Amino acid sequence: MPIQTSQDIFFREFFKTILITIRPVRAPRKPIMRISPRPITPHIPPATPPTAPAIPKESLKVLGLEKLSEYMQDPSVLSIECPGPKKPLIINRAGRIQPTNLILTKKEIEKIMNEFSEKTRIPLISGVFKAAHQNILITAVISEYLGTRFIIQKIRAALPRSRFTSS
Repeated sequence: MPIQTSQDIFFREFFKTILITIRPVRAPRKPIMRISPRPITPHIPPATPPTAPAIPKESLKVLGLEKLSEYMQDPSVLSIECPGPKKPLIINRAGRIQPTNLILTKKEIEKIMNEFSEKTRIPLISGVFKAAHQNILITAVISEYLGTRFIIQKIRAALPRSRFTSS
């Protein structure tokens, strides 16, 4: 056995400590589940615009809605909003909100509200008024201070029950 010098002993101890403190380098792990490179798109059926039934002219005359007949007879118009006297009407046509050039006066609004009140036998008082006649629903806020405002909605007919059930 060769004689060990102090330098040999130093280097042996030095390299032992280096080898002990150095950790082995590990290879990166492979993912367990591979991610698809193409996006997953669900099947979405084409959207059909909502429609509402046309209102007959006779009903419009009875309710005082002659001025609104153009919009009430259009099946794509779902609702008509009157924000108040001397303000343009706003319509919901197939889900899109559109302003119109039609303006109602305070007397015309009162006439419409009185006709609905008579036909539905619901008295007009300050506050919220909600009434339905045939397939027309009116929701109004009656205020002397701000003026009466209302929304007329066409009520769609219910779909047949057999369409949704298996029996």
